[in-house]
Order: sequence, then C-alpha cells, then structure tokens
Amino acid sequence: CEKNKTHFATSILKELNNIFDIKMVLSNSKIKFFVSLLYSKTIWVEWASWPAIIISKYKKPNQKIFIRLHRYEMYRKKYIERIKWDNIDKVIFVNRSLEKEFNNIIPNAKTCTIPNALDMDQFPITERNNQNSLLSYGYQFNPIKGYDKLIKLFRKVLDKDNSFTLTIAGKKPDNSLYKEYLEMCYKLIKKFDMEKNVNIKLLDISINEIAEHKNINKLLINHNAIISYSLEESFHYA
Repeated sequence: CEKNKTHFATSILKELNNIFDIKMVLSNSKIKFFVSLLYSKTIWVEWASWPAIIISKYKKPNQKIFIRLHRYEMYRKKYIERIKWDNIDKVIFVNRSLEKEFNNIIPNAKTCTIPNALDMDQFPITERNNQNSLLSYGYQFNPIKGYDKLIKLFRKVLDKDNSFTLTIAGKKPDNSLYKEYLEMCYKLIKKFDMEKNVNIKLLDISINEIAEHKNINKLLINHNAIISYSLEESFHYA
C-alpha cells in the first residue's frame, strides 16, 4: 500500500495477522514494491493504483495477488488500463453495485464483494433527542465529498422545515485545493443565508484519529444523524 493510505485496511490486517505472517510494505517507492515480490507468496494490494500496476506486471507463477478496489481508481484510466488483470487472482469490492460496474469495464477479471464493516464498540451509543441535527464528517475538505451539493440540497430542506441544522466537520485545510473548496462552501452558506443553520467545524486531526476516533465520538454526542453526499467513495466510510 502507498504510504499513509492504510486506513481502510488497518482492521483487516490486524485480524489476518493472527493467522498469517504478514509483512507490510508501506511506501511510495517503486523499488520497494518490486523487492517485496521477491519473498512474497500472497500479496494484498490496497487500492488499484500504481503499486498494483508494478506488482501485477512482475507477478511470478507461484504467487497470488489480491487487489481491493475502492472506487475512484476505476475512473482513472492511468490505473485501469495499465494493471495486468489476467495476473490478479481476485479483485475485491466493498459493494456489489461497484463490482458490477467494474465487470462491464473489465469483463474477464475474477471479482468478489466483501462488504466493509465497522467495529461498533469503538463508537459509544448516545441518547438521541428531538433536535434535527445532522452531521457530515470527513478527513479533508476534498471536493469529492460533495459538500457544495449537500449545502444546496440543505437549502431546499430548510425551505420545508427550518428546524434542521447541519454541521460539516473536517481537518483544517493544509493545501490550496482543500482551502479553495472550503472557501467555496463558506460562500455558498452565505449566499443562501444559512449561517444560523449550517456550521463548518475545523478540526485538529492527528495521525491517530483512525484508531482513537476522538473527534467523531465528540461530534456524535451532539448530533442525531449522519449524512454523506460523497461523489466517488464506495462505502461512505467517514
């Protein structure tokens, strides 16, 4: 897996490590992925991106390769057209509709769906109240989250019932793309006169957030429902 992109695989690797001898190769180096092929019998590739291109190209006859494709990769020709799908023993999806869509693009690939899951013990259940408080939570203010479309939709909700509130929470932007998108969301909220009903909450999110869930558990206490308007994500995991 590419460095810093293991978040969806963490719980799976934890369980598999109880059964198998696992060596994780977390890198942005093509050389390291190539070297990993020299000693591995079974290879799990998280994301169908450029590491999958390298590993599928140099697979040995005695090796098995599994790729978990999330969604966005399927719409990137630079990945899909360069992966040697005949060398992949199984392409794994987290929902069946995405698997069917992929089968239309790569009809001869061997595929299956293993639904994603959450460990609910990590998210304490809180008492709901009568407030119509909604939460949309994501790691970054990335345009694929669809927050601008959610804000426009929420304007129509308020036209019907102005008792609803929406909190959009995410990490303080750390690059120009996320900063520009956040500014767009602020402008939409002001344009539609929704400052009293829509709140953007900027968070300090550490690298331990995936394991500790400190931010999301605090947010869940004060909201009664979660809403996602993500454009490309397959499971709306956030």
